[in-house]
Amino acid sequence: MTVGEKEVRTQREEARESHFWDAFAAAAPVEPVRPGPLDVYTAARLRLLGRLAGKRVLDLGCGLGYAATLLALHGATVHAVDISERCVRTTAQRAAASGVADRVHARVMSAYRLAFADETFDLVHGQDILHHLDIATAGVEIKRVLRRGGRAVFQENNANNPLLMLARRLCGHFGIPKWSTDDEYPLTRAEIAQLGRIFDGAAAVYYPALEFFRLADMKLCGYRYASVSAACAVLDRWAYRIPALRPYGYKQVVVLRRVR
Repeated sequence: MTVGEKEVRTQREEARESHFWDAFAAAAPVEPVRPGPLDVYTAARLRLLGRLAGKRVLDLGCGLGYAATLLALHGATVHAVDISERCVRTTAQRAAASGVADRVHARVMSAYRLAFADETFDLVHGQDILHHLDIATAGVEIKRVLRRGGRAVFQENNANNPLLMLARRLCGHFGIPKWSTDDEYPLTRAEIAQLGRIFDGAAAVYYPALEFFRLADMKLCGYRYASVSAACAVLDRWAYRIPALRPYGYKQVVVLRRVR
């Protein structure tokens, strides 16, 4: 594929993603964000980001603005970017509703062409964004805008579990809802290894919880049966106690450090 062909494909993918998330954001209510309580993944991301007060943070793929607003509530100055104009507008509105409009600066921007100078940010944050992107291109841009010694923390879905990948192919069929876009795919070990090479080997993966049975409950039962949901929660907690099973859950948190 030539450079020109790749650029055309990227533009088409970004247009599809923008259209999908514009429609998603249009249906979302704008409510203020509270500092807590936090779900297990959000708590893990905040812990891995470290002290936020006074930090300059890039929230990449800000979506509906929950994370950008939460980071600002913890004292960060946040530059929130997304390919969706409607998501950017919702992010700004949510920050205002939460009293942190002065610390959240939301802009429409491609992750492949970040309009920031080199080493602008102390931290980079993302929630469910890397698996929408070409890792080679986005990884270089993330590293470029992150200062030396800074960290990037991303929560991503996980391609490790063959059963979950099989179930993913069934979504959109047989009455099983599909919530993903056509251009995304769960983040693979190979892509994490690629990020590790971009970041000079300074990459680590964490598994704050194991969500497997809960996902089956959500997709197959829609949380309609309290007893089934309770049993699935118990099974997930039990499975998480076995370290070898943790990489096969639904989510993972990837931490990248810029060492040079």
